[in-house]
Amino acid sequence: MKRRTKLLLTFSAVIGLFAFFRVVPAVKAVLNAARCPVANRIIYTSRREYVPPFSFEQAEAICSDGSGAVAQRLPSQLAEASSLVVSPDGSRVAFASDGGIHIMPIEGSSPILVADGLDVAWSPDGNKLAFSKVMSVSQTTDFIFGIFVTNASCTDAPGGCIPIANFLGQGRYPNWSPDGRQIAFSADDGNIYLMNADGSGRTRLTDVDRRQQAYEPVWSPDEQAIAFSLFIDACPCPRPIQIYLADAGTGVPTYLTDGTHPVWSTDGRSIAFISDRDGHGKIISLFDTVFPVSSLYLITRDGKNITRLTEGNNDSIYAFSWMAQ
Repeated sequence: MKRRTKLLLTFSAVIGLFAFFRVVPAVKAVLNAARCPVANRIIYTSRREYVPPFSFEQAEAICSDGSGAVAQRLPSQLAEASSLVVSPDGSRVAFASDGGIHIMPIEGSSPILVADGLDVAWSPDGNKLAFSKVMSVSQTTDFIFGIFVTNASCTDAPGGCIPIANFLGQGRYPNWSPDGRQIAFSADDGNIYLMNADGSGRTRLTDVDRRQQAYEPVWSPDEQAIAFSLFIDACPCPRPIQIYLADAGTGVPTYLTDGTHPVWSTDGRSIAFISDRDGHGKIISLFDTVFPVSSLYLITRDGKNITRLTEGNNDSIYAFSWMAQ
């Protein structure tokens, strides 16, 4: 009898902790929303460990002022997104999950499947989506990716729809220029390229060697620079993944900081990114699956000021986007 009572008390304690860590943040978000305008919010997905081995995916919006205040709890459908971006008008979010590209209102509803793929990006007018998908596997077991563009207005329900997607060529991580005329992307030779929105006129922007891989290009709002991540194999540096700014005209790169997944703020003055700096280096192990702990940061365009945005020591950030594009 005592053993059963002890087990019940332990179980109740675990449930109580779960409720505390889930309900209290939701209440705080409502209070924080009033002092955090939508334009200052960053939506992100993460895996958070509470009491081992309990770990949960979640999606929320955090203020970009460095306060760490969560301003909005977001639909659970976004929690497992590997890539996401808010539409230019802020009303919808496109995200990659379970091998497919989905669209849904930012407030939440049943997601609409519009394509098979990953690495999604909106066109500046909000009418199209660019994305990449695995086309084949080479003899060296490397994946060969292709870039496609599809209509973003598919609204057939229920179950979604698969509209016709135009193939633009091999590559990954497409990102539209603010004027909609070009798309930056990562090619299989490890460089960043530019092409016209119809796939023509491919031009190499960067010049990296075979030990490096440039990826995740993102245009600045003024179209003068392209931020990108650079993986350096066998790098003697503390962290092998760094962020650079390339001149959009000449391709000349400038080191910005250590980290990955750069995303420009709407005013072009700063860049949000993911990093395991600040002495993290911690690893979450859950049912034999390893998740590196990382946080969200903000750095000014000149690289002089860095602000840590997420404070959780048990978070692993996966994807994020500014709520106002």
